[in-house]
Amino acid sequence: MQAGAKDFISKPFDLVEVKTRIRNMLEVRLLYKKLERYNELLEQTVQERTAKLRESEARFRNLTELASDWYWEQNETGDFTTVSGPVFEMLGIRVTSFLGEKSDDEITGWNEAERETFRGNDCSPPAIH
Repeated sequence: MQAGAKDFISKPFDLVEVKTRIRNMLEVRLLYKKLERYNELLEQTVQERTAKLRESEARFRNLTELASDWYWEQNETGDFTTVSGPVFEMLGIRVTSFLGEKSDDEITGWNEAERETFRGNDCSPPAIH
């Protein structure tokens, strides 16, 4: 045992004892393999979430750095009248016209992918009319 053996069987041995010890060693080995797979999956999940967090932090940093350059005005009906800076891109808003000038095929408001991202995080974007 001091030389590194995991177990031993004394002679004369009982066949039932041999089978039981082999089964136990195989079970322990399988559990170690299962633990190894779980650890790999956990590490992969941590790496994926860390990447998403870094991306989110970068977006937040960009938002805060550019926030002082942003400016927009809306009238009483919610139409944008003045925009300065990358307001629409950073807020995830698609606006195709100002002051209510819309054609039938134009879409105004939040980018639907961004809206779903906010909804998935239990955050709701402000309503844009």
